Amino acid sequence: MRKLLLLSIASLLSIPSAHALSFNDFVNCVSAQGKGQVCQLDAGTYLVSQSIQIGRSNMTIEGTLHNSSRATTLMRAPGFEGDLLSDFGPLPTPLKLITIRDLTFDGDRARNSAGYYFYNPEVAIFSIEQLQVLNSSFINSPLIGLALFGAGTADVVINQCYFGNPVIYGLWSDALGDTSNFTYQDCSTNKFVHSVTVANSKFENAGEPAILGNFINLQLIQNVFTNNHSNSIPFDDDGGQIDLTVCSQNALILKNTFQDGSVSSNGHVASGIELHGTDIQIIDNTVKYNSGDGIGMDGVQHVYIANWDQNTGSFGNGGSGISIGHSSYSFRPTKWIAVESAISTGNANWGIWSDTSNTTPDEPVSDLTIADSCLSGNSWGPTFLINPGSSVTVQNNQASGCGPK
Repeated sequence: MRKLLLLSIASLLSIPSAHALSFNDFVNCVSAQGKGQVCQLDAGTYLVSQSIQIGRSNMTIEGTLHNSSRATTLMRAPGFEGDLLSDFGPLPTPLKLITIRDLTFDGDRARNSAGYYFYNPEVAIFSIEQLQVLNSSFINSPLIGLALFGAGTADVVINQCYFGNPVIYGLWSDALGDTSNFTYQDCSTNKFVHSVTVANSKFENAGEPAILGNFINLQLIQNVFTNNHSNSIPFDDDGGQIDLTVCSQNALILKNTFQDGSVSSNGHVASGIELHGTDIQIIDNTVKYNSGDGIGMDGVQHVYIANWDQNTGSFGNGGSGISIGHSSYSFRPTKWIAVESAISTGNANWGIWSDTSNTTPDEPVSDLTIADSCLSGNSWGPTFLINPGSSVTVQNNQASGCGPK
């Protein structure tokens, strides 16, 4: 049994609420010219047609909370393409100790229906250290709900938030500049956001993955992902409800639910979890009823998958429960993967699948262990391992009479 690597979670601030402000006074309070520890916006819905700039440290930016976080809403004005809220980085010195809470950021995609590439995220953070986003909603974005850029952003906690119905992503993080052609060989020369915890939050109905990006030290804990990657028309691709891309390193995915990823209208399928990074632990997650695979990996190293909680597992998915591939010579070699005490049952294809026979040049998956796992009731069988590499161990697995309890 491996020891969980739990990163420290920043302590949540408890700051007394100030008197609620008008919209103009709130904008001034948040800016570099503002004063006070708390900038509280009075309840209501406010059309934003000019980006609100976070200009100082040691501050809570909050709505007036009545019966829900949506009592105070910042809404994208029709035709406005900028950020609703941003620190306008990268900054020479990162801001510190910023809390955003009890607010809804509504992209109003119904009235902002130009191509997604015209818009900025609803909230864009470039250079803030010790950022907390609490009890807030990011809805209806014509692009991305919340974006974290690797220009100094670090120590981020996102807790009890809701991300719903963005055209592309709910939460996104990457280095500055164009990263579209990154390979694993570019990771060491770029700067990414460090130490992000996302907990107790919900992500629904994103067109592409609910979370996509490169993260260093990421924790996803007790979140629920439902029907994301559900409208992949912009990119015309299959993919996961989350996608940790090639430079992601040191991630813990613990006690989350990834469910009901539907087939997109253009025929593409949604997997539960998609991985391309390194040093990733996937513990006690429920990955169920997705139209693609449960867990899909390609170009990964040092991955550990387990279901110590017998109520969890990867089951009822339209592909295989766990897929392990190496599809391109430009990806890092796929190796050092341990599937131990895992549950992968009742999937439409295999319990665990790996086939690298079509990769050119030939680079099979190596250093793979599948042990002490439940692989029963999968339509095509417990395992399908074609062209395995060296040091592959398959032992003590059950092919019948087991499953989630």
